[in-house]
Amino acid sequence: MYYDEAADAVLKTLNTSEETGLSSEEAEKRFDKYGKNELKEEEKTSVVKLFSFPVQEFSDYNFDCCSTGFRFSRRVC
Repeated sequence: MYYDEAADAVLKTLNTSEETGLSSEEAEKRFDKYGKNELKEEEKTSVVKLFSFPVQEFSDYNFDCCSTGFRFSRRVC
């Protein structure tokens, strides 16, 4: 966005100056229009969710261990 532009070009685009900044009135207008100057916190993935994925991946399969040996089959619903 502005990170790869020259500082003077950004100041001109944002209609402000390095020496004086924004007037109180202009700052209030921009606050009303754009809201607080803060980053939104991303949703964090829980450890339980991370480790439950492999279990969900194999939940369609049946694992049977009986006297005839180990049997692996896909569950049909």
